[in-house]
Amino acid sequence: MGLISEQTYAGPFYTHKEFMVHRYGHALYKIPLNFSKGCPNRSKDGKGGCTFCPENGNEAPQIAQLQNIQEQVAAAQDFARKRYGAQHFCAYIQAYTATFGPLVELKTQVLNLFDEFQFESLHIGTRPDCLPEKVINYLEELNHKIDLWVELGVQTIHDKTLTRVNRGHNWQRSEQAIRALHEKGVNVIAHVILGLPGESWQDMMCTARKLASLPLSGIKIHNLHILNQTELADEYIKEPFYLMGELEYIQCVAEFLRYIPAHIPVMRVSTDSSWDELIAPRWTLRKGQILSRLISTMSKQEVRQGDLALQESTDAKKASKGNAADVVGVPGGCTADRVKVISVSAADMQFVKAGDGSLSLYNNEYKSYLHGVCGGQTQAREVYLKRSDLGNIIKSRDVRILDIGFGMGYNSIETLNLVERAQASQVAIDAIEHDRNQLGQLCSLLSSESESVQEYFAVLEDLYLGRKVKSHYGVLDVHFFDARYALKHLLKNKKYDLIFLDGYNDIANAELYSLEFFVLLKTVMHPESQLISAQYSLRIVAAMTYAGFRVDSASDIKTGTRASLASVAINEDDLEIPYRDQNLCLSRKEIVRARDEEQLKGKEIARAKAEDQVKAQTKGI
Repeated sequence: MGLISEQTYAGPFYTHKEFMVHRYGHALYKIPLNFSKGCPNRSKDGKGGCTFCPENGNEAPQIAQLQNIQEQVAAAQDFARKRYGAQHFCAYIQAYTATFGPLVELKTQVLNLFDEFQFESLHIGTRPDCLPEKVINYLEELNHKIDLWVELGVQTIHDKTLTRVNRGHNWQRSEQAIRALHEKGVNVIAHVILGLPGESWQDMMCTARKLASLPLSGIKIHNLHILNQTELADEYIKEPFYLMGELEYIQCVAEFLRYIPAHIPVMRVSTDSSWDELIAPRWTLRKGQILSRLISTMSKQEVRQGDLALQESTDAKKASKGNAADVVGVPGGCTADRVKVISVSAADMQFVKAGDGSLSLYNNEYKSYLHGVCGGQTQAREVYLKRSDLGNIIKSRDVRILDIGFGMGYNSIETLNLVERAQASQVAIDAIEHDRNQLGQLCSLLSSESESVQEYFAVLEDLYLGRKVKSHYGVLDVHFFDARYALKHLLKNKKYDLIFLDGYNDIANAELYSLEFFVLLKTVMHPESQLISAQYSLRIVAAMTYAGFRVDSASDIKTGTRASLASVAINEDDLEIPYRDQNLCLSRKEIVRARDEEQLKGKEIARAKAEDQVKAQTKGI
């Protein structure tokens, strides 16, 4: 009951809300409770324990300092009703370890709880080393009376990490506990922490793969928080270790979920802590923003919960049948005919023929064509190839190009055509496109077009399916990620001779034109590198100048922007307010709104100064 197939939920993963509506008919809101059970991993005075755990055992703030269960329930229900409009509830024995201590005491507390309050389910938080046989037998009995869920603190499968954070048990205890509870018919939700000290991306994906093989009924994913007055805080302050930023964490969760079977509900994808208690990481995005950004990221990349698990299973079956040579890894678990069956919404995307005869798309979200009236091919040739002088550069040396905002691919494809005609030097292109779904829709539309675009379609289809496009003189590889993430983590060790920056415009893609993004671009440039963009505005010039670029004097709204690395004298009075994205994670709307607010504030200050000057002049008359 309550587990559904991938086809019946709307987004890229099975959300907690969808699960609850399917299982109960409505959302349940958890009432966190503290039974004051303590923890076997702490001394009697409450000291010690896991290095990341605070002394209060992660007690929910809405019931802090309340010893009486009746007061805790009243306070938590009042909080949920006011904040969420909650009407249905489940009890969650959350703080510390619920099954630690005498079993008779737990039985009495649970009995009293359900004698006095009406809850539709019960969640019990515990540790793998606090589930002896008699406790598991009691939980089996309790499960026949109430919808029971055991929330198990697994955290990771790696014993080296469990030892480092003083977890007090090994991975084997976790696996044994999951299997033992499942054999008794008890639902198990595994809690994991991504970003534990010393763990690599590969370590975290190994945890996902192992959990995927176990009989779980749910999973909760937490980002590591370093809280005040914990041993981990002392360790971090003394010698800081690496912590993921927002976009890296979102990408990590997206990849993690691809290994988790699609029928397992995802109960949580990030944690939240009091800002006063949190030492690090001090993220800009809050819990709700992380969730919405994760859904958007997975949707645009066309990846889904469980697709890698499914692909690995399919690959293994092929290999076992002797077809290992036929196994090809494809992003999102797509097959070779995926492009031909993508559903396309005509309301969202439609072709138009530009002035040069090339095709372009109109996007209703941005209320804009992807290219100007001159056409994508003309823009690629006249702005990116001509202004960079690429035709002359390739006569003498090989060139590395970064194409940000791949879109319909004209900049990269026209570059490959140029080097093929010149037959002189090699060109290697890394392209970045955040919306793989758009490219898939484009391929689907092109597949039914005339024969004249079929060669173009074949190139895009290969790129969509994760294949590099290679010729004798060039190679093109597209990376389907947010450009900020790609530059910080995938391409950080590369240097490019030319950067093509091709957003829709600096409002629709403000994240590509912030001061901080231009600073990030400098890390993949060398002193002779050039940056070319078809977009031009005083906001862009300001951001580039503050970031340490020299903008070519010939740049304007018709020819776009050309810039190089150079120190220039800055006169703030001559510059517009640039876009800011300090943690390189904000959405375009958030970036634009922040600038608008700063501009308004500046106008108010200027108005106040003017009024003071008028008053002073009037007084002097």
